[in-house]
Amino acid sequence: MSWLTPAVFIVVACMAVYTIVRAVREHRRREKRLRELRDLERWAQEFSRRNKGNYV
Repeated sequence: MSWLTPAVFIVVACMAVYTIVRAVREHRRREKRLRELRDLERWAQEFSRRNKGNYV
C-alpha cells in the first residue's frame, strides 16, 4: 500500500507536465498562424496599393 502514494504522485505530475506542454505547443501554433495571417494581410494591402491604377 505504501507504493500507491508515490505512484499517484507520479501520474498526477506526468499529467500536469503533459497538459502544460500541450498548452504551450497550442499557444505557439496559434501565434504562428496569427503571424502568418498578419503577413498575408500586409502583403495583400501592399499588392492592392501597388496595383490600384491597373484595374480601374
